[in-house]
Amino acid sequence: MAAEESLSTLDDAINYYRQVISLPTDQRMYAAYAQFRLAQIFLKKGDLTAASQEFARLAQDFPDYSDLISTPAAESPTDIFNSPPFRWPSMHPNPMSSVQNGRYHHNLTGFELNLMNWAVESESGSSGGGEIVFLSSPGLKTQISVWLKPDRLAAADIPSRLRGAIPQKVLQRLSFQDYKIRADSIQSISIGGKQAIQASADFVVRGNSMIEYLTWIYTEKTRAFFFARLKASEFQSLKGPIDQLIATSVVP
Repeated sequence: MAAEESLSTLDDAINYYRQVISLPTDQRMYAAYAQFRLAQIFLKKGDLTAASQEFARLAQDFPDYSDLISTPAAESPTDIFNSPPFRWPSMHPNPMSSVQNGRYHHNLTGFELNLMNWAVESESGSSGGGEIVFLSSPGLKTQISVWLKPDRLAAADIPSRLRGAIPQKVLQRLSFQDYKIRADSIQSISIGGKQAIQASADFVVRGNSMIEYLTWIYTEKTRAFFFARLKASEFQSLKGPIDQLIATSVVP
């Protein structure tokens, strides 16, 4: 776990997370996740009494962030506050997919997509043990990325995992300038008969207003996540073609 590994002792990590909790901010999710990590660290230290107290404080002080806490807890032990910047690995040595008659097939998950006017630019291993494919459209002069991973999700847990994916993504984008999800953009939808959620986030790159368009599709066997980073001025014209592509998804 990155915070514990980057600091000299678990006690240093405990002090760090207590500082995160005490910092004044309008983003309570940071404090909620830090409180969750505190409880986990005490479990790691074998101090069950302290761990129980921290979990009780988590339930009492942050009941509105249960979806956020359950999502990273279920998906990965990664400390999303202090993980080092992710570097894309080199091209996967074995074929990760196939394309026949314009239809993309991902070997590991069985995910499929009708490419239409899009083309596979590259593929690689990715963060969180998943695999990622980069799709480009010369006509639209844009790129969309699709992160894929097989999983085992209880059907009853899928709605909360989808809801929790949004604040988790905000935490993963801490290095982005002024990154903020548009509250009115969040919508639960169905794609190919599967549960999904979409949202848009504003951020800034070198003074330019940008939008990240996000779509998660979760099933009991597979997690699929689409994201595209677009100039804010081009978002409305590109959203339709991107939605058309996503709508062709078949997620096992």
